Amino acid sequence: MTELASLVLAGAVAGGLYAILASGLVLTYQTSGVFNVGHGAIAFTSALAYYLLHQPTEDGGLGLP
Repeated sequence: MTELASLVLAGAVAGGLYAILASGLVLTYQTSGVFNVGHGAIAFTSALAYYLLHQPTEDGGLGLP
């Protein structure tokens, strides 16, 4: 039962993040009428930073857990 609870919690967190990103896109589009591609750029940059900080290599990366 604890595995089910942890999966439900992880799904709720992921769904919450998707909802926050979607509401930011909708708010920007509704107020200005222009689709802002900056949201995608920020998401890509943060995902790349996460990847680089968690990959231990000989030329970079901190190997964070």
